[in-house]
Amino acid sequence: MKRPNGDNHLVFDNRLNGDTTTPTTSKSSESAKDCRKRKALRIQFLAESVRLRELTVMRMKRDIDKLHIIYFSYLNYVSI
Repeated sequence: MKRPNGDNHLVFDNRLNGDTTTPTTSKSSESAKDCRKRKALRIQFLAESVRLRELTVMRMKRDIDKLHIIYFSYLNYVSI
């Protein structure tokens, strides 16, 4: 790329002429790989979190059913 110089001469910017694609590509590739790893770990974490919450909900439903049985048994006992 050319850029103007103070005395109106064109100067080539040597930074853009070098082979910058290889480090950038490998860096991007590595970054993408890390991103996919983090995504997979996040999905595992969320799946485990959902599984534990579902177990908690099932336990709570079981406890509620037990309480209903106890409550209705009590009502039958009191009404006799």
